[in-house]
Amino acid sequence: MPPDWELASAQSNLLFYGDDLTIENTLRATVGNGYLSFVVGSDTMYAAGMFNGAAPTESEKLRYEDDGTSMRARLPSYTAITLQEEEFSVYATGLDMINGTYTRRSMSVDNTTHVEQKWYCSQRKREVCVHELSAVSSVDRKLMLVDNSGDQSSDISIESRTTFGEFTVLAGSTSEEEFQGSGTIPISISFSTFNSSISLKAGIPATAYTIVAVRTGGDCNSRLNSCQNSANYISSLPTLTLCDAKEALESLEDGSFFEDHASAFADLFISGIEISGRQDVSRAVNSSLYYLLSAIRADTYYSISPGGLASNGYNGHTFWDCETWMLPPLILLKPDVAKSALMYRYLRLKGAQIKAKSYDHDPPYEGAMFPWESASTGEEVTPSWAATGAREQHISADIGLAVAQYFYATADVEFMEEAGLEMMEEIAKFWSSRVEFDDNDAAHIIDVIPPDEYVDHVTDSTYTNAAVAQFFYAAVDVFEKVKNEEAPGSWRATADALVLPFDYQNNIYLEHAEYKGEVIKQADVVLLDYPLNIDMEDEVKRNNLLYYENVTDPDGPAMTWGMHALGFLGLGMHEEASSNFNRSFANTANSPFLIWQETPTGGATNFLTGAGGFLQGVLNGYGGIRIGKEGMTLYPTLIDGSEGMFFRSLNFVGCKIDVDVGEGDVSVGLHEGCEGELKIGYVGEDETAFVGEMVFPNPPPGKILISRGA
Repeated sequence: MPPDWELASAQSNLLFYGDDLTIENTLRATVGNGYLSFVVGSDTMYAAGMFNGAAPTESEKLRYEDDGTSMRARLPSYTAITLQEEEFSVYATGLDMINGTYTRRSMSVDNTTHVEQKWYCSQRKREVCVHELSAVSSVDRKLMLVDNSGDQSSDISIESRTTFGEFTVLAGSTSEEEFQGSGTIPISISFSTFNSSISLKAGIPATAYTIVAVRTGGDCNSRLNSCQNSANYISSLPTLTLCDAKEALESLEDGSFFEDHASAFADLFISGIEISGRQDVSRAVNSSLYYLLSAIRADTYYSISPGGLASNGYNGHTFWDCETWMLPPLILLKPDVAKSALMYRYLRLKGAQIKAKSYDHDPPYEGAMFPWESASTGEEVTPSWAATGAREQHISADIGLAVAQYFYATADVEFMEEAGLEMMEEIAKFWSSRVEFDDNDAAHIIDVIPPDEYVDHVTDSTYTNAAVAQFFYAAVDVFEKVKNEEAPGSWRATADALVLPFDYQNNIYLEHAEYKGEVIKQADVVLLDYPLNIDMEDEVKRNNLLYYENVTDPDGPAMTWGMHALGFLGLGMHEEASSNFNRSFANTANSPFLIWQETPTGGATNFLTGAGGFLQGVLNGYGGIRIGKEGMTLYPTLIDGSEGMFFRSLNFVGCKIDVDVGEGDVSVGLHEGCEGELKIGYVGEDETAFVGEMVFPNPPPGKILISRGA
């Protein structure tokens, strides 16, 4: 390892490997800024919100007759530049997670020439990605380069190609619209003209930059138009990307461009998690946050796909994975980023309303039924061979619960008035029309797919029913807090009446009404405890965990085991919790850059759903952190083998809170500049004004509660 990387590596801020060209492509590091992203070395990059291809499913809109091909639009990766391999050998590669930069160092086979390459997508200037090559040689030499950007993408129809000095400017649009009449997405790409060689003079350092700038019309495709004048903006895309590229080059040459990027990327980690004594956990935490924050950003209202932004895994579509698995850590650490994902849903509310009405049901379902897979328009884009698009409907409760969670954590009334409350009301309308009551006034949800996707057409999926019930309870509370008026009485009544199938012989909740002990795909019933917070006896929690641990597919997706760890921790079963926690991030072990694999044997990469589940295991499991209508509660437990945990600058109702967990005590500190009065104490006891720092024993005698003052 280069000496100048050792400190960052020891602090778990840098991941090191030797020759990265020997790594399997799907396990290589990714670079991104939430708007643009790529796998280092790949011939492909992606832009947020850029989808090409027809949606395959049926609704009242006229569809294309074929199965559909909706997926992320491939863009050539113009920064994919390598040295001629026969002349150079790579000896060090490093992913600097705090500064959002990937570096490769190479030496010529004759030991005369050293080359450093850096790749990054600017966090400050979201439209620009850069490849920076620095070289020094002890002899005169011509450095030969290889362009690996690949062929022009069939996903993009190029309408014009113009050269302006050292930049080439492309203008066009996606090749195929998502629905007839929805329109293709305009795009412009400006990139540095490739030079196949660089002349080096002995002893004189040389630097060359390859720049790519991308803008799309998708940035204007929303109910809340993010461009002041859409038509003018779209017609100006080529001019704007050329200006982006030229300005970037000027700033690169004076050194300010990289400094601005690194500073802005480091700011993403102002809030974070530090684990001492377990470097494997610490590195997994930082890499998971890095990959999440590379895939979404606060100023771009798009969402996160299970495979992040650097891959076309799951066609780049958005699922429940975002709201249930990835958003909870971001709500605490980067609430502005979490808000952008919720705004993505709000700006596509019409698509959810169309889906609700698309079913052959009399009367038609009302309100908003969010699609299982969402792309650019917000209508359903699940492939027609997958029944999940029609029947995995719990997502419409998951999204509502995420809105409530965001509100409880931020007290962002403006967001609720602008977007959040409307979403919750539309979701409530849907579930009110979807739930069926029997002659005994019990409520049922018939013909669904639960999180256990190994089954179909089930009645009363316990998770689905519980999620809908908890959504209704949250909707009542949020509605009354924001609007200061009584919520519809049917919301609570429906929640109270929803059936949760129970096996009284084994004293467990059943996956669904017809469940007979079959193997299940992933965490399902165990989610009743967390995140749904269903009130149940400890014995039932324990029985659920032990029973479903034995019938869950061991080759299922990664996020499952963090939820098992969380459940066991809540019961004080630390050995079982530790085993499941270690299992929860084992799927990163095949990659030196801790790329997430969906399953132990492969599946989608970079599987950020697993990253989100793992981070919840740290924050909400070992950190014992919960956000609810009563406030923030803490009940921390040290990770097995660790020496301490430090939760840095957690965000709660406009305040920054530090939680320092040691073997003997828990220190809770409040940053200056808190926007409101907070109180702190134990649940069920009188709280005191929270000023500065308070120290509690570890483990505390009860849950620590931080709440807003009167």
